[in-house]
Amino acid sequence: MGYPHLPDQIGMVYGRLTIVSEVEKLKGKRYFLCECQCGNIGIHRFEDIRAGKIVSCGCFNKEKGFKHGLSGTRIYNTWKSMVARCNVPTCDSFEWYGGRGIKVCSEWLDVSVFHEWATNNGYTDGLTIERKNVNGDYCPENCTWIPLQEQASNTRRSRIITYRGETMILKQWADHLNIKRATLSNRFHLGWSIEKAFETPLRY
Repeated sequence: MGYPHLPDQIGMVYGRLTIVSEVEKLKGKRYFLCECQCGNIGIHRFEDIRAGKIVSCGCFNKEKGFKHGLSGTRIYNTWKSMVARCNVPTCDSFEWYGGRGIKVCSEWLDVSVFHEWATNNGYTDGLTIERKNVNGDYCPENCTWIPLQEQASNTRRSRIITYRGETMILKQWADHLNIKRATLSNRFHLGWSIEKAFETPLRY
């Protein structure tokens, strides 16, 4: 017996869980991002939700499979934000992540697996997750931890520019072209085209 298609499930409520969006399949099974009445989000297998085996994030019966003990921690909030901007269309940042096809890898849909990777790869509360390739997914090979102040200059609020088939944010183009970020930014503020801003030689 087949399950209802995705549009029939968005917004459906099962117990305390409201289905927000469908995520990448795991071992052929459908998984959904759900928001609990308490405000937590989690990834759950659809057949478990539909059968009533899972009715909340864990706040009701502490369901098996979500006893991670991380709720309220900074690492959990990092994971929650990462999953939301890639899977929740109403998220303020979705346009720049899920809207561009950027995904969270299947193994990181389990917050416990993400937590294990984080603690084994230098995570501390003073760091934030960063993708090495701005066009790549959230996955172990493409992510690292950097200081918060460093990410502030590499935020999604930075201008995204496609030039000659390659897409990067302004800071990355500045490094690539060996031009100061402020110089490129000023050129765009003056109304220069991408080609003129990138190809005009510097005057010394």
